[in-house]
Amino acid sequence: MKLSLKKRKKLSEPNLTPLIDVIFMLLLFFILTSAFMKPSIPVCLPQATDQDKLKRTDVVVSVDEKKNVYINKESVSVDDLPVKLSEAIENISVKEGHKKRVIFYGNENIPYKIFVKIIDIIKNTGVGEINIAHE
Repeated sequence: MKLSLKKRKKLSEPNLTPLIDVIFMLLLFFILTSAFMKPSIPVCLPQATDQDKLKRTDVVVSVDEKKNVYINKESVSVDDLPVKLSEAIENISVKEGHKKRVIFYGNENIPYKIFVKIIDIIKNTGVGEINIAHE
């Protein structure tokens, strides 16, 4: 019996299906991201002659490293804080459906006990939202 061992030339072709899928995904990504970009046309906007002043809608409570308490840059003692804070919250006006908000700025070196005490006082005033500012 005669065996013929001919060397066959194996034709190997790369599978292009995954490559085409990746190209279509990239194309889809660029089309969608370009559709949501804002137009970058420089426009000179007109200036109004009568500018409305923005009304302050937040109350800011701050505590510095020396444990001094401030309401909107006005120094207040911790004992007077509930009364003064309630007055400040009553004086702000908010739009319908919005909550009155207090923003708390506390130095990173204040004791945790002071932090908790001030937050409790803010909660007891009945404010709708408390934000703790940080970097």
